[in-house]
Amino acid sequence: MNNAKILIFCGATLLASVGVAAALVPFASVSPDRVQQAQIPMPVENFDQPIAVGHGHGDVSVSQLMEYYVEHPPKAVATGQDAAAPAMQFGGC
Repeated sequence: MNNAKILIFCGATLLASVGVAAALVPFASVSPDRVQQAQIPMPVENFDQPIAVGHGHGDVSVSQLMEYYVEHPPKAVATGQDAAAPAMQFGGC
């Protein structure tokens, strides 16, 4: 192939990709009303639907998850040069 055909192919492919992306943007965008509603925090009591946490725990309500989080906060992860490398454990015979 000569350079002209390669450039035409690349240009056409680029234009087609941009055209498809531009055509699909309205389907991926969120309405301004929905964005405004999402910025208002909701109380925990408004979440009626239980959440399936899996691994044999079944369905748990949002209020139970919040209580567990308050009682068992996540561990802080050390960063930087002071952070110790995790201990490597090898299984085997």
